[in-house]
Amino acid sequence: MSAAAGPTALAAWRARAGLTRRQAATLLGISAASIAAYERGIRHPKTRAAMAIEKQTHGSIRVRDWIASA
Repeated sequence: MSAAAGPTALAAWRARAGLTRRQAATLLGISAASIAAYERGIRHPKTRAAMAIEKQTHGSIRVRDWIASA
């Protein structure tokens, strides 16, 4: 998996869902700044956030996607 897999997939999921960063952040229980950083590949989510992403994306973005790209 490429280093951009998690960030690219997160941005694509958010776009498909029609969510702003703020809306996605609220849904995931994290800050909009964190979403932006994850999507840009500046930071990777901690385990709790990665698990929330996996749950909300119904497994299309898995925790291990972030671990593999870290």
